[in-house]
Amino acid sequence: MSSIYDFDALRIDGTSVPLRQYEGKVLLIVNTASACGFTPQFTGLQALHERYGPRGLVVLGFPCNQFGHQDPGSNAAIAGFCQRNYGVQFPMMSKIDVNGSDAHPLYRWLTAEAPGVLGTKAIKWNFTKFLVGRDGQVIRRYAPQEAPEKRTVDIEAALAAGSQAVFTSGPARHTRSTKAAASTAPIPASGPAKTSQGSKRATARGSHRAM
Repeated sequence: MSSIYDFDALRIDGTSVPLRQYEGKVLLIVNTASACGFTPQFTGLQALHERYGPRGLVVLGFPCNQFGHQDPGSNAAIAGFCQRNYGVQFPMMSKIDVNGSDAHPLYRWLTAEAPGVLGTKAIKWNFTKFLVGRDGQVIRRYAPQEAPEKRTVDIEAALAAGSQAVFTSGPARHTRSTKAAASTAPIPASGPAKTSQGSKRATARGSHRAM
């Protein structure tokens, strides 16, 4: 089975990035634009980077000029715009196509793994988002109008990698259970209680205590 770690990308400065370097992280991948009605979502994306980056979230922005020609500038101009207007510190990649014959291989994979409404694969507009789990598999696809800061429940679930991660919105992709997560998941308060040494001794003496 393929994963996001099978792909490479170019940073906005042109340096190559094997996405395997993000193995074990949770990724939020977004096709961005500098002159779109959704461009202010950069604020929410940066806030997610600051809040969850230390816990393992990586936001990756991929500029794209395919929707209304709303990102016509050079990579250098786009980088400057993002830093100057939104203080973007998360990784921005080189401008790509996300649809059509020249679509980046990463986006061909993302859209195949998590189709949109009615099973359509094509990206509909700027700021479509994909949440990728620590195992490199797509969890969710979010529509452009869904604000990044509204996805904190899903992000926290992916970061926690609990024994049963349930995600709240967007087209379903995975509800996962992993051995590693199960080994670290806390025992629910309603679960069976372990018998302590003290209770064993009490039982041996024939004393019984109400629970």
